[in-house]
Amino acid sequence: MLEMAQQFPQAQVTGVDISPLSGSTIVFPPNCHFQQCDITRGLPFLPRSFDYVHQRFLVFALPLHLWPAVIRDLKRVTRPGQWIELTDADLSHNNPGPETSRILSWIDQAGKKRGLDIAIGSKLGELMEMEGVANVKVQKLVIPMGDWGGRIGKFLMKDFYGAAMTIKPLVLASTGVASEEYDRTLNAWTRECDEYHTSCDFYVAYGQSQWL
Repeated sequence: MLEMAQQFPQAQVTGVDISPLSGSTIVFPPNCHFQQCDITRGLPFLPRSFDYVHQRFLVFALPLHLWPAVIRDLKRVTRPGQWIELTDADLSHNNPGPETSRILSWIDQAGKKRGLDIAIGSKLGELMEMEGVANVKVQKLVIPMGDWGGRIGKFLMKDFYGAAMTIKPLVLASTGVASEEYDRTLNAWTRECDEYHTSCDFYVAYGQSQWL
């Protein structure tokens, strides 16, 4: 949100999140605004409010059955003919090692109990088309995980490790896996990614809002 506001100073940029920005030290420019809200309860904006709407990385936040309603709401607040873009991951991983497969299996099992789909990224284009978004295009980006992937690979490893630790309580409660076993497997996963040259698929799907 901040980067977009800086790059396009002539635009008004609005960001939303379920968490407040209280305690943040970020200084936002005058064209950058924040609105706390829960998107599953609807966006607090009038229809046709925005020329470009971007949503990303809600694989662990949105149950599969809520995606259609959320996309409809994104479409509602987008002006006719303007653009909606979704970015998310398919966390299945390419070239996983045995410990990687174990931890992904636990995460998938826990996610399914919450109605989550860890492969949602690969379905974004189809979901948008089902909700009447026009001219949908999908781009798949294969991102390396680990030191073997350089700066991007290290960043993705750090990001995924943080996410895996955040959802650890859910995984333990859902699978019965011991805390020590989870930590051991997660640490083994970080080493395996370099050995097997593991990567993860990210998807960018975009299209135009249309009004009948």
